[in-house]
Amino acid sequence: MDIRKATADDIEVVTRMAYNFLQTTDYLEYTDPQTLGELIASFLIDEHQRIALLNGNKGLIAGFISPFVFGKVLVATELAFWVEPDYRSKGVGLDLINAFENWAKEQGCKLVNMI
Repeated sequence: MDIRKATADDIEVVTRMAYNFLQTTDYLEYTDPQTLGELIASFLIDEHQRIALLNGNKGLIAGFISPFVFGKVLVATELAFWVEPDYRSKGVGLDLINAFENWAKEQGCKLVNMI
């Protein structure tokens, strides 16, 4: 398992994976590669209670922490989850989800949401 926290050095690879994801949706009309790159750079550089995890060039999961709306605990929420087509059904996605859940627990989260 080659999962690690993405950094500002990973802006290009995260942007590429995000763009690959967007091409499979109707959301592509709402952005462009430059805007997407700028948003990802902001996300990775100002990482307070945010994270993006990479499994090499195979996939990524990104999310954030916030207070639970109905209580006094923290919740981690997944924002983006992508596995490159060549690596699907090979455990890459499950490894990313497990890493995200472990990160959330380390941050004191009691709940994890996948959207």
